[in-house]
Amino acid sequence: MGKTVEVEISGDKIEAVHMIPGWTHNIINLSETDGYSCDL
Repeated sequence: MGKTVEVEISGDKIEAVHMIPGWTHNIINLSETDGYSCDL
């Protein structure tokens, strides 16, 4: 199986998460409120 990188952030501040080029990503909102994400 391939490598996995997990990044946990909180909603306390805006944070950028840098994606590894060529890797797929899956963003999961673990909060009970709506979250926003942008797939580039």
